[in-house]
Amino acid sequence: MGRHGLLTLTKSEDLAFTVGGYINQEFFGPFFIPIAGISWQPKPRWFVYILAPQLGRVEYALQQGKWYIGSQANLFVSSYRFSETRQNDYIEERFIDINLFLEYYISKNLVLFIQSGYPARLRYKYYSKHDIELLNNVFPFLNRADMNLKAGLAFQIRQKN
Repeated sequence: MGRHGLLTLTKSEDLAFTVGGYINQEFFGPFFIPIAGISWQPKPRWFVYILAPQLGRVEYALQQGKWYIGSQANLFVSSYRFSETRQNDYIEERFIDINLFLEYYISKNLVLFIQSGYPARLRYKYYSKHDIELLNNVFPFLNRADMNLKAGLAFQIRQKN
């Protein structure tokens, strides 16, 4: 389980800057990402939120407080132990997921959502305890990137609009 540490400087009601970092203990060692971000509302119905290099989101309010559409991109890096009997071997997963979304707020913090997208980059690697890359041809899905569809109910705290 990783941790974020972020500091936000609010310049105006429509503009804020963020700096910080993300750290997580992966099987390949400590994983740290410095983060820089912006939260910007250039027009009343448009909102841009970026935490580079992890997250980017642009949304448009069809009906403020109720309906939103937009696009988002997420960068994800994680590692998984290969098996209980091979404690020193692990799989590293890296991907960039780009989605279009539609959200409907049932209440202030309860949102129904549907999103569909495509992994722009998807990579799995298998390593031994000495960080030696092994047997990547074991994974038939190694470079396979299929379109995805997600739908659900979420609790979300919005900063504005």
